[in-house]
Amino acid sequence: MESIWRTIKVQYANFEEERTRALDVSGEVLRGSKRNIHLLVHERLSNVPDKLRELKNKVLALLKMVKQNPLLHHVSAIDDGLEEYVEFVMIVSFLEGNPKMAASFVKTIESEALIGGIADATGELVRIAMTKMNDKEGEKIRDYIVSVYHHLLDLPISRNGKLRSKTHDVHRNLLKIEEILFDIKLRRLEQGT
Repeated sequence: MESIWRTIKVQYANFEEERTRALDVSGEVLRGSKRNIHLLVHERLSNVPDKLRELKNKVLALLKMVKQNPLLHHVSAIDDGLEEYVEFVMIVSFLEGNPKMAASFVKTIESEALIGGIADATGELVRIAMTKMNDKEGEKIRDYIVSVYHHLLDLPISRNGKLRSKTHDVHRNLLKIEEILFDIKLRRLEQGT
């Protein structure tokens, strides 16, 4: 029995060490992505390709850790960093009109993190529409959100509360962007243009 407990303790200590390292990298990805999203939304982010490359390298390191120890898949906080990274890439991809950029990680990042990041990006795009107050940009954002919403509705998400919540968030973002577009058109009518 002693040898079993020794083995368990060693395995547990090794897993905890790997989990801590993975969580640290995930936290760096999460914070870096959040910071870059904030700056991007407020049009203060420069060197976007460098920021993407830096975060991508961290994401690849994180995915390598998870591949080497599949038990890390069960550490849900790791997905938080990946989800935030997906959100950042989706926003940049939308703003640059480069869907290939977004497609680059579809095979490497777990689907729940992908869905969460894509859904969360719609909220940031609504914020961008609010700052620009431009109906052409707003229409483009609305069309994108409609597309995301329709794709989410095609998924069997009833079993998962988080994904169901993300679907509701996208729907709320769709309503917000429609309200923004209505306000823009109303202002134009009031100004007589």
